[in-house]
Amino acid sequence: DCGRQLRSAFDVELYVPLSTTPDANCMMMKWIALLPAYRGRLRDFLHELFRKMRRDCFFVLSSVKWPTDPTLLSDFVLLRPRRQYVDPKSPTDPEEIRGTLHTLTRRMLSEPKDVINTRVVVLGASDTGLAVLETLSTIPYIHFTNLILVAPEGIVDPGRKEPFLPSSHSFYEGEWDHLGVEDRVRVIRATAIHLDRWQKVVTLQMHKGLETEAEVKVAYDMLVIATGVEDQTPDATGMKNVSEGVVSLSNRGDVQAMLAYLERWDQKEAEAAREQETGSSSAIVIYGNTLQSLCALQGFLEQGTDPSRLLLVHPLRETNITPCNNSKIDEMMDEVIATLGIRTIHGNITGAECKDGILTSVSLQREEGADMDSLPCCLLVGCDEPNVNRHVFHTVNENMLVYDGRLVINHTFGTVDPCIYAGGTLTKFSRKYRAPMWLERYNSREVGTKLAWSLMDALD
Repeated sequence: DCGRQLRSAFDVELYVPLSTTPDANCMMMKWIALLPAYRGRLRDFLHELFRKMRRDCFFVLSSVKWPTDPTLLSDFVLLRPRRQYVDPKSPTDPEEIRGTLHTLTRRMLSEPKDVINTRVVVLGASDTGLAVLETLSTIPYIHFTNLILVAPEGIVDPGRKEPFLPSSHSFYEGEWDHLGVEDRVRVIRATAIHLDRWQKVVTLQMHKGLETEAEVKVAYDMLVIATGVEDQTPDATGMKNVSEGVVSLSNRGDVQAMLAYLERWDQKEAEAAREQETGSSSAIVIYGNTLQSLCALQGFLEQGTDPSRLLLVHPLRETNITPCNNSKIDEMMDEVIATLGIRTIHGNITGAECKDGILTSVSLQREEGADMDSLPCCLLVGCDEPNVNRHVFHTVNENMLVYDGRLVINHTFGTVDPCIYAGGTLTKFSRKYRAPMWLERYNSREVGTKLAWSLMDALD
């Protein structure tokens, strides 16, 4: 019964043929403990354990309830999880299949892993960046000792459904918890603000919650840039002087900051109403005609926001690209939005007015060459077509990496620097390949897997 559960939850058959191996030859270990003085003799202990227990295979299920020191699992192989249907009426205890599963056989013990101490730094926790770390962490014959991920929020379960944010569905919900990559990767919560590719050093702005801390420098041997693209409404509309009231929804931190600002604003308006003072407009402007803008609408409605406060602004574009790219579906979506009482207008937001750094209104141009209209509002949510972050662009440009609308890479995901690789929505293939589409049109997880194996060709 244990073997059946393992086969259904993890890809065990890739290394251990449980269908032909009796359960008596396998043993499940809840956790491993070893004195630090004997850490260097771990393989000898495991070899003797195989002999005394008369087993051919060990499994270690590391979970929150039974955690195991990751350094003691370096000789084990991390098993990938399988997507499965869990029947709520099933007698299976869900605790038995939670956590990360590692395995070790007699044959694996006689074939030590190759240890790679190369410092591999991945910038960005996008689906591509996470897929690179997943692939490198699950290679059965190699152990990486220096994998580093740099991301403002660290590692957030990419399969978890977040309000206000669309899901790529590259990972399913709960899959990342079974992978346990965090045990093999050093995570730094920071933003890369400068790159010196000659000294091989990345300068980081550290993050703690919603606040920023001091700058630190991280050296690398191989660098992977997978930051992705995001909305650039504040920069594109020249709203640098607005300190509050303008937000681009790129991650969970942006959503939390936006909701905190709205809560403070509503409290301020409630106090003004009690004192019978005239308050400012409470309209919320959602700027964009993308899937992100629809997710933002859905998020506000789920939060209980009055639909009359919401104003959806579709930018003027030469190409008629919509979230669904289907005229019938677009018409149905417009009808649903209108039925809910949400206003929709077309025009480009070109500027904003503020008072003490707080947004009070935005400037809207309904047609090319027309006069500007002022739209009073308390919040502008940027959901326009995503583009490269200006900090990433300046970093790429200063280091003379080829940029042509996106960061240019070759067929092995390499840049002009042999120590810098890149992938995901941030990149495009060189024009000499005559690629029909940019990489943003491909599955980001598959791109990350291909990038990791290209990186392996340079490391192994």
